[in-house]
Amino acid sequence: MKLFFKTSVCFLFILSILFSKSKSSYSSIHNTWRSKSDSRYKVWFQDWSSYTRLFLTINEDTISVQPNKYAAVNRKKPYLFPKPYKKVLKRQLIGNIEWNDKPLWNDGHVNTFKYIVDRSNPKSSLPIVFEGLSVKDNGVLRLELVSGPDLKYHMELIPTSVE
Repeated sequence: MKLFFKTSVCFLFILSILFSKSKSSYSSIHNTWRSKSDSRYKVWFQDWSSYTRLFLTINEDTISVQPNKYAAVNRKKPYLFPKPYKKVLKRQLIGNIEWNDKPLWNDGHVNTFKYIVDRSNPKSSLPIVFEGLSVKDNGVLRLELVSGPDLKYHMELIPTSVE
């Protein structure tokens, strides 16, 4: 009986390997990416069954926040004294990707798409439509988004894990 059970498990395992569905071209791309040289861009591809979402976070600037000069202080509790700090100004764009062709993630292959932003933070006039171009080359993803002459993003991204 044990021999029958072991052989049937091995047989099912071999069948599952032989008849498994091959992964699609899209699933071969990593889900999360960040800027290669700094922390300016974070990109997250969300592959749903019938469409792809793109979540883009852009660190635009850093400002120094000074404490209010009239803030109440207590000399017995110095840890309550307000201190200056730096705040990162972020822009978040979330929207759907409409691929012009089925995306292939071979090195050097150019994928073109339309990125339609339907959510943003801080609020802006929606929808924003970008023409996009992506190329994966030696593990680096080059992503370019253009919406008119003023709004352009050129990114060089490396894969990362979800934070």
